[in-house]
Amino acid sequence: MHRPTNYKNEKTRLEVLNSYEILDSPPEEDYNSLTFLACEIFNTPIALISLVDEDRVWFKSIYGSNISEIERETSFCTYAINSSENVFVIEDARKDSKFKNNPSVIGQSKFVFYAGAPLVDSDGHVIGTLSIIDTKVKSFSNKEAYQLKILANQVMKLLDLRKKNNHLKILNNEKTILLKEIQHRVKNNLQLISSLISLQISKLSDKNLSDSFNICLNRIMAISNIHQNIYLESARERVNFKIYITDLLKSFEIAHSSVKNIQNEIEDITLGLDIAVPLGLIISEILTNTFKHAFTDSQEKHVQIVFQKKENDQLELIIKDSGVGFNTTEKWETSDSLGFEIIKTLIDQINGSITCFSTKNGTCFSIQIAARKS
Repeated sequence: MHRPTNYKNEKTRLEVLNSYEILDSPPEEDYNSLTFLACEIFNTPIALISLVDEDRVWFKSIYGSNISEIERETSFCTYAINSSENVFVIEDARKDSKFKNNPSVIGQSKFVFYAGAPLVDSDGHVIGTLSIIDTKVKSFSNKEAYQLKILANQVMKLLDLRKKNNHLKILNNEKTILLKEIQHRVKNNLQLISSLISLQISKLSDKNLSDSFNICLNRIMAISNIHQNIYLESARERVNFKIYITDLLKSFEIAHSSVKNIQNEIEDITLGLDIAVPLGLIISEILTNTFKHAFTDSQEKHVQIVFQKKENDQLELIIKDSGVGFNTTEKWETSDSLGFEIIKTLIDQINGSITCFSTKNGTCFSIQIAARKS
């Protein structure tokens, strides 16, 4: 039996083939459709997508047979990969000196006709073929050869797309790992800062200073909570806002022993970090201000938080309390307190709007956020 000539740059060719990570992969409908189409177009019983490995030829798809691979030295495809420009055609293998003693010709298969179009990457390396086989003599025109090359090009496009998708998955996994590590470190650093501030608060005798440190601590805890949620959710760029706010309120109640049972009606909505983080800080700022100024010592404290999606996907955050309300001469919009300045800045950051209604029966903040494209 005639032995095929080695490929001109075999080492590089095998490296290119392995870079596709396609060998021994499970069947895929896209490739099976092309081998079926080849059989229909050229009226042959067998069509196959062959990938020429070091010692074997493995079939990514084969129509008309159930074998998965053969030895490389007996495969017709081994000859076809040396023809990177043209379709390799054998009209009658029984009369060809290179193939008349081939096991596929003289054995049970009785192959007679073969045509294989090379699968060529962008750098000109041939990794396999799209082939058609028949058990009878066939002539093969230039037009048919061109049609087979078109199908082979489609196979390469599938392989290239698969390779790019695999590369993107690797990059995405690396990005996720990196983001998770960053979030973990930020979370730990924020927790360390919170612990240091808490320690400092425990040593203060001045109530005003203690209150100021507590406000600062609330802000840090609000940021720390979002990083904790991101870390737990594998560093995603979106978080479940209901879970985030529930955790935030628990932390707020722990930090303020007098605060109990904040009612919340938060819809189960996933938000991007660019919205979730500012909203969490806004809630923290308003609650801090509410429990500091809204209630008298003897007054029963009631606070309700509502977050919902309205028509046209507009988001609405409502925070209501049962406190004494603002003084008639006081306008929250013109307040020069740091807390309200932070709230205004955060509202601008999310392109939202805020309104405030205050009476002797309490205060209601309503924040509207326009719908955004995902």
